[in-house]
Amino acid sequence: MKRSYTIAIVLVVLGFLAFQSASQEYERIQQRIEVTQAKVDRVADESAAAIADVRRVIASVVDRFSKSNDSDLQFREMVSSEFGKLRQEIEKPVEQPKEIIQDALKKASSKIVMHSGDNCTPCNRWIANSLPVWQSKGWEIEILKETETTRSWPWFEVYLPSGKRFEVDGPLTMESYERALKGLE
Repeated sequence: MKRSYTIAIVLVVLGFLAFQSASQEYERIQQRIEVTQAKVDRVADESAAAIADVRRVIASVVDRFSKSNDSDLQFREMVSSEFGKLRQEIEKPVEQPKEIIQDALKKASSKIVMHSGDNCTPCNRWIANSLPVWQSKGWEIEILKETETTRSWPWFEVYLPSGKRFEVDGPLTMESYERALKGLE
């Protein structure tokens, strides 16, 4: 009987030690789960912020394209109006020599004169990227390669069909064109 008490006491002690060990392991696992959950929550917050940033960028791009399309439409309407006025004048029945009519047609074209340097990176970039766009819109482009200037390259002279002329410093964009055009009014 003494032996069965001893076995019972040993079993109780072993059970207590096993319970203690299991409790400590459970606590350690629970702490790791809390740390992992905190990391998951942080990643979720960062993902939500990133998604919000992406949505803002997309909205900005959409807005910029819609403004660009509006600006392009205004530009086309302005050029069309200028050409329409000149065409009406040219088409008036007049008895004038052929040379005068040809001179009027030459003046009706829109022309851009680009002042550029040989190793001018912004100039070369404009020639590669923007020149084809302006030409596709009906502009005649002349490029003057200069070796000396008192101005920074590139700079542009813009000649309108109406005979108006203005200059733009820096790469010619629709925005810089419109700003300079508004300065004429």
